[in-house]
Amino acid sequence: MILIDHFDPKKDIIDIVYYFYSLRDIVAHLLDCEEKQALKKIKEIFDAEELKKQ
Repeated sequence: MILIDHFDPKKDIIDIVYYFYSLRDIVAHLLDCEEKQALKKIKEIFDAEELKKQ
């Protein structure tokens, strides 16, 4: 993890899946489901976004 002041978008990347995985309990509450289902939905959303980029 790095501070926002030191974040360089040209060389640093944000691992979106890891970020949402670490917040899975909050995501589960927002999606009104259990944590396991939230993780599955996070992966589905990420995969859909990756397909759009191709």
